[in-house]
Amino acid sequence: MTRSSSAVLRKPTAIRTAAVTMGLLTTAGAFAPAALAEETAAPTDTAAPTTAPETTSPTPTTVLTPEPTATATDAPATATTESPATSAPTTTAPAVPAAPTTSADAQPAVTLPGADYGTGKLYPQLEAPEGSGIDSEEIDPTGAQVKLTYSTLSGAPSTAEGTCTFDYYACVFPSSSTVPKSPFNPGLANIPANSVYTLTLVKGPDSGQVLLLPGATVSTQAHSSAGTGSIDPIFGSDDLFGSVYVPLVAPHGYRQIGISGGPAGEEFRLCTVADWDCVSEDDGDTDGDLITLASVDEDSFATVTTDGSGNATFDGIYQPGTYTLFASSAPTTPLTLEVGIATSLAERDTAVRLQLGAPVTQPTTPAAPAPTVTTPATKSVAAASLAAGKQQTISIGGFLPGEMVSGVLHSTPVDLGTVQADANGVATFTFTVPAGFEAGTHTVEMQGLTSGITAEATFTVTEAATTSGGLAYTGTDVLPLIAVGGGLLAAGAAAVTVAARRRSA
Repeated sequence: MTRSSSAVLRKPTAIRTAAVTMGLLTTAGAFAPAALAEETAAPTDTAAPTTAPETTSPTPTTVLTPEPTATATDAPATATTESPATSAPTTTAPAVPAAPTTSADAQPAVTLPGADYGTGKLYPQLEAPEGSGIDSEEIDPTGAQVKLTYSTLSGAPSTAEGTCTFDYYACVFPSSSTVPKSPFNPGLANIPANSVYTLTLVKGPDSGQVLLLPGATVSTQAHSSAGTGSIDPIFGSDDLFGSVYVPLVAPHGYRQIGISGGPAGEEFRLCTVADWDCVSEDDGDTDGDLITLASVDEDSFATVTTDGSGNATFDGIYQPGTYTLFASSAPTTPLTLEVGIATSLAERDTAVRLQLGAPVTQPTTPAAPAPTVTTPATKSVAAASLAAGKQQTISIGGFLPGEMVSGVLHSTPVDLGTVQADANGVATFTFTVPAGFEAGTHTVEMQGLTSGITAEATFTVTEAATTSGGLAYTGTDVLPLIAVGGGLLAAGAAAVTVAARRRSA
């Protein structure tokens, strides 16, 4: 549906009417001088006898003599009076060449390619396929380009060609084009008699109402036979005032319109006229007056109600353009939808939807999470068990080469910081078990900061050893020291005894 369908329907008719009117005016102009000459000739002949009666008599005799000679009725009379023997061959002689002339005219009756669209000004017609439901009279061809190629021009082989561009409903050729032009409108091509030609669509219209798809060919082959169409009284079979309408049938570009993601059960109204909102005044004025919704012709709207998922599709198909919609919940707030020109039939046949919420898409399978390594390729613990305060070294593999790996000592969490995995993906932590760390099984947990891979290793913290006296074992053997001390004490006692005896003596 177009914005001004009635105006569009009148435009081709106006073109044809203008062409006919122009032809009648030109024809009248051609005959008027001849008629005027005949009217002025009569008084001249009448006046002649008055001035010179002797001259008037031979003048009509000279003019009228050929007329009786050409008629079949007068011929026998002349033959009877003057020479019957001579008249017979004279009457028969013209009949002999007449037969060959008729035969020669019949010889060119061969089958020519395409249909015969007559002669005159060329008007290519962009049309949608029959049965598509599209009124071809409403197609705006502006911007489309058509190539005209002759193989025969006025009965002679030809390679003349040119490309025209639609300016509204006329396809205008540039002045540099070599194809024959109309003498009355140099921008239009003229199709002469006895010609064979092809029209090819080389660019689709700006409206997108018909499509020139990539790799597709839209063309029409046609011809003009001698004497076809209406016979112009001045130019003969080349009717320069005629119009040649040649169709070019291409896939239509109309598309469906819908709603997606709206509230369930919501009613929506679509202004079915492209590039209009069906609310602003459309009378050709630029004053911007508004018309209330109640006064708008309801034929300009289509209505639909969304389903339980908030989706709906309007009936019918619509030409590319900008469309305005109104929701029942906000009847004065326009919603705009741009319907673009399709580049394929599949795209054309896919509804263009106004997205009101999150687009409804088919669920997709979520990506699998990064694998968690529970049994790394390598794992080593320097000491399976050790006392608190001792140093421990643990290595775990399976990480990405070179990635940073964090470490935590459990049960009471102790942050071990981060290290970088080596070229084989092995991370190594060396740390001191905190003094006073509870005895039992403990775990070191590692996590790759890039891969997210986690792994762990366990070891045991033992209780500190004690002596029989209950003193805590310090880690040093004191028995040799006690023996040395005892020896020193014995030596000292002996020295004291010797000294006491000497004093007594």
